[in-house]
Amino acid sequence: MKKVVLLLTTLLLSCGEAPPKLSVVEANFYDNRAVFAEVEKVACQMGEVKQPYSYTADKFSYSLDNIEPDFRNATLDSLLQTINASALGYNKKTNGECSLVVSYFKFSFAGRGNSYAYGFQTENPNIKARNEQTLEKISEARKDIIVHMPLEDGWYIIFRHS
Repeated sequence: MKKVVLLLTTLLLSCGEAPPKLSVVEANFYDNRAVFAEVEKVACQMGEVKQPYSYTADKFSYSLDNIEPDFRNATLDSLLQTINASALGYNKKTNGECSLVVSYFKFSFAGRGNSYAYGFQTENPNIKARNEQTLEKISEARKDIIVHMPLEDGWYIIFRHS
């Protein structure tokens, strides 16, 4: 029985999508820099008014998979699809500025996993050097951590290991 459980667990883990290399995540940003600027513009403008699907005026979440048809923003849908993003979170910072988190990749199994996102004007970023070895060491340590790697103009790559 233990062998069956071990075999099934191994099969499930091997079927999961491999996380992209940091260089791929970074290249996606720079190759689509104009699209990210437009995401920033559209989402921050949306945040100036309370969205009908949000509980508060200072935050909203927009998911390509879960947003109701009546609340869809065709421009934002197209922009997120162009950068291979699945969702966006908006938060008005304490100083009134727009802050965004754009989900790019997420994999988890049994409560553990890794994710990549892009952050704009993130409050209190945990800045680390931008390299694969740093991320591999973080993943191997099996500790929960969020790391921000600066890109440009207030944008970061956010790597989360939990």
